[in-house]
Amino acid sequence: MGFATTNAELTFNFGEANVLIVDENAGFMDVTSLMLSSFGFRKLHRCPSLGESHAFCQDLEADLILVDPFPRTEEGLALIRDLRGRQQPTDPPLVVIIVTGHTPRDLIQKARAVGADYVVAKPFSPATLLDRILWSASPATERSLGGENPGQAGHAAETVDPLQQAAQALLQ
Repeated sequence: MGFATTNAELTFNFGEANVLIVDENAGFMDVTSLMLSSFGFRKLHRCPSLGESHAFCQDLEADLILVDPFPRTEEGLALIRDLRGRQQPTDPPLVVIIVTGHTPRDLIQKARAVGADYVVAKPFSPATLLDRILWSASPATERSLGGENPGQAGHAAETVDPLQQAAQALLQ
């Protein structure tokens, strides 16, 4: 598995994490792959369709999934629901982030209901993506419930520390 948590600190082995990017836009997958590679992710898998991602997820034990559910929103949400439904309490955590140009409130509510960790609006910066990955991968007990960010269930008010920790880990 790509990451584990110990001693209330986040340890996320980017180099070993299996990452699945699901998006019909090949250009977006190229840009996202470059961002993730710059963070240290090495095991990047790409699916150009939601239909293909269902089969792919049967064979891949993913640690991080970035998915754009549009234009077939219900199919994208079903993918997340299926993944969460197969998880056992003893399984390592799976981070699921929806990345989309369409963020109506009802999508965010549905995404939360099926188990997405975060919804990120396109376009986004590398710093934003890294922050959302680190927040989503952190233990639930360390997530602050402050703020009313519609993209998640309680984003930590101060995200510099995990971001700095990740940057330092990548430089070592």
